[in-house]
Amino acid sequence: MRSLLFFIVILIIPSIANASDTETSYRVKWKESEGKIIYSSVCYNYKKGSIDFRGCRKQALRYFKQKCAGTGEYKFCAATREYKPVI
Repeated sequence: MRSLLFFIVILIIPSIANASDTETSYRVKWKESEGKIIYSSVCYNYKKGSIDFRGCRKQALRYFKQKCAGTGEYKFCAATREYKPVI
């Protein structure tokens, strides 16, 4: 059986859209397997269902879109199409 290698990606992402002095930036973390983002792991560093968790997941989606547009990297473009944060 092939073992999976998980990567933990840690980013501090500044707010991208509608930035204001009062908007919160979240420390976004996710795990990867075989070069793909595990969507259920996005923002696992916040308590599921919390305000911070929801804000983090919205911010992560904006970040994935920005990275796809800027780099064309597969994992971010796939996340742009497939990642649907439950808020």
